[in-house]
Amino acid sequence: MFFYCTQLVADDLDCQRIYMAGTGEAAGKIRRYVLHSSSSCVFVQTLRSRVDGSPVYQDGLCWLEGKSLSRDFADVGFNNGEFHGGKLYFEVSVTPRIPMGEEIKLCEVVFINGRAHHFKCEDGKSMGDVRRSLYIDDYY
Repeated sequence: MFFYCTQLVADDLDCQRIYMAGTGEAAGKIRRYVLHSSSSCVFVQTLRSRVDGSPVYQDGLCWLEGKSLSRDFADVGFNNGEFHGGKLYFEVSVTPRIPMGEEIKLCEVVFINGRAHHFKCEDGKSMGDVRRSLYIDDYY
């Protein structure tokens, strides 16, 4: 899908620093996520429509399990974001400040009153688990 840079951003996000973005349906609305190299937050935008890709509003998700993405981890990487079954998921690799090694988490964006509110994560799961679950549900 192709977007003009002005459609991808809201507020003060610089288009040249966007390194990952995707659009799909979550919680009954058309959403876009944007990851930006100058911020550790994930920005989730609610769009006017599929045709008019301009954002109505934008929410920044800057915390993971009660910890700041920018201050409380040695490293956080959003490996991919995908829309499945009306939900938005991210596969996240986190390295705690205490050297325990990298952990992979599957995180769903939780929407409250139509706005992206927080991540709900499960340890040891991947995006493949979501895909398999949807395949099994569709098959049976």
